[in-house]
Amino acid sequence: MGVKKELHRRHIALDDRCSGCGIEVESIAHALFECSNVQQVWNSFDLNDIIADSPHHAPFTEWLLWMNTRVGRDDLRSILTIVWAVWFCRNKHVFAREELDMRYIAAGFLRMVREHCLYTKMVVQSPALARQSCVTKWKCPLPGTIKINVDAHVGVGVAGGLGPVARDNAGKILWAATRRIPVNWSVELAEAAAIRFGCKMARRMGHSMVRIESDALSVTSKIGKD
Repeated sequence: MGVKKELHRRHIALDDRCSGCGIEVESIAHALFECSNVQQVWNSFDLNDIIADSPHHAPFTEWLLWMNTRVGRDDLRSILTIVWAVWFCRNKHVFAREELDMRYIAAGFLRMVREHCLYTKMVVQSPALARQSCVTKWKCPLPGTIKINVDAHVGVGVAGGLGPVARDNAGKILWAATRRIPVNWSVELAEAAAIRFGCKMARRMGHSMVRIESDALSVTSKIGKD
């Protein structure tokens, strides 16, 4: 992480003052947990006590291991999501001169992560979308063929998205694309649309030998029967 304490030590930054408060030395611990601007975020989610007790002056990996032994999986996910939001806002301030409401951004990130977890749960538990648990490693297609992996995200009350990624037989990414979809599409419909989108993109890019890979077993089995 490019905090000013380290950048100043390397003679890249003119000073080591915090980019947020402008008072304290900007270490990783200060930028993520101690700055007055950041403490408002932790206070707003009732997490300041656990953050204060944590060894945040230790290397980040040690802090993460410590936190993993003190909180449950859901709380750890929330804490790391807020860390992500804090660093995102810090970078926007430093590099784009954008002043974002850190609490609002953190709440949005938390909502996005919860929606992703809910979507994953829907896919895993839905009999219509049973996943192929035996697939543990991406396999290269035959020479002259490209493989397109597709996936879909269904938002809860918000628009979702489709995403195909194409790779050659060496595993090199050739192209990727995204497309928004309307609110409240079913998971199965979204997965089918992702496959269709991947096929249309392949045709647009001039590919004739294509292999489509999706984790929506019910959708791919229906395509195979048709």
